[in-house]
Amino acid sequence: MDAIETAIRHIAIGQLLVMGLVFLRDSATRRGGRLAIATIVAIICYIYDLGLGARRRVFDHILVMGGLMGTPLIWLFTLTLFQDDFKLKGWHWAIAAILPLRYILRILLGLSIDDPLAQILLAGAKLIQISLLAQAVFVVLVYRKTDLVEARRSLRGWVAGGVSGYILLRVSMEFAGLAGWLDRTLPLFHPGIILILSTWINPVFLILCIPLL
Repeated sequence: MDAIETAIRHIAIGQLLVMGLVFLRDSATRRGGRLAIATIVAIICYIYDLGLGARRRVFDHILVMGGLMGTPLIWLFTLTLFQDDFKLKGWHWAIAAILPLRYILRILLGLSIDDPLAQILLAGAKLIQISLLAQAVFVVLVYRKTDLVEARRSLRGWVAGGVSGYILLRVSMEFAGLAGWLDRTLPLFHPGIILILSTWINPVFLILCIPLL
């Protein structure tokens, strides 16, 4: 199982690295391209974090915080790409920073994951994640019929499907956690899903998205 898990994780990361390198080559000078690269880095951090045991090194904690930035960066990237009048401001980054700051606060206070305060902070972080992703899907879909850019209109369905699937995955994982079997399957299940999604969207997403950034 460990060998399969490691293989899936590294193949998924390889797929994401290909996307990141293409964005770096073609769109690194534009805000949307930089957000796409940052999002890919955050997802890679998250996949690596899934394979960690006890987090003892500073680098381990950096990986966790990088992974926690994945949802806010997906949110900001989606708004940048699909909302014509969107302007990235300080309060957007303040919201994005809440998730890693919650983790830092728990570490500084020495709270275990089972501590009531840690559970409250975690519940709040999950609510923020779902809310940001739900808004991203709303922005993608609400103006789909009136979008005059053909490539972007085609891309909306792909992005909405991917983000909606991720929301469904997160909610399913919460119920699975309550059922008690999530801890045994998460290191294999989540990288596998990311591998499938990255393989599915990689060529079409790059072809359609880069000219719009």
